Amino acid sequence: MPNPSPDNSPVISEEADRVLGRIIVRHGLLTFALLVAASFGMAFVNIPQSPLFRWHKPLDFFSVLVVLTPFFAGMNKLFAARLELGRDLVRRRRWREAIAALDPFAGPSQRFLDGNGEAHYLLAQAYAGAGDAARAERARAFLRRHRPGPWAEKLQSDAATPSPRRVGQEKPKRPANTKRRRRF
Repeated sequence: MPNPSPDNSPVISEEADRVLGRIIVRHGLLTFALLVAASFGMAFVNIPQSPLFRWHKPLDFFSVLVVLTPFFAGMNKLFAARLELGRDLVRRRRWREAIAALDPFAGPSQRFLDGNGEAHYLLAQAYAGAGDAARAERARAFLRRHRPGPWAEKLQSDAATPSPRRVGQEKPKRPANTKRRRRF
């Protein structure tokens, strides 16, 4: 049976999909269960005849924290797994899958999850490897502008190093106004 073409192949591997799906289901169900429990619990607390009514405002705030903490912990775990997956895929030069794993970091509401800029650095490499120069430059520009640090410095050093010359490539031309000078 012939191998599927890259355009028809799945964007993300089954193993990665299973890992990410497990994180989503686990933290999604936990958040939903806490939301239901907090709703029923706070309904009792917010009744004026309830013995806990005098503390209903601090308890409302606490119930929101109880519901949102596992939600944000799950988001953090999900994006950490995406970053690890993207790191591995860029290392193996599987650009299309790396873009699928790292592209959520480029969303305006998810940029805070890439605190040091590594995801945007890897995303720029994946876009460049896939041949999408415009998106690669957009990821590089975001990294330079909003995430100063080791990954922005690495991006600058990668851009500053000249590419190695290939066999048969012409030497760069000298400017016309410079002369060769004798050394001795």
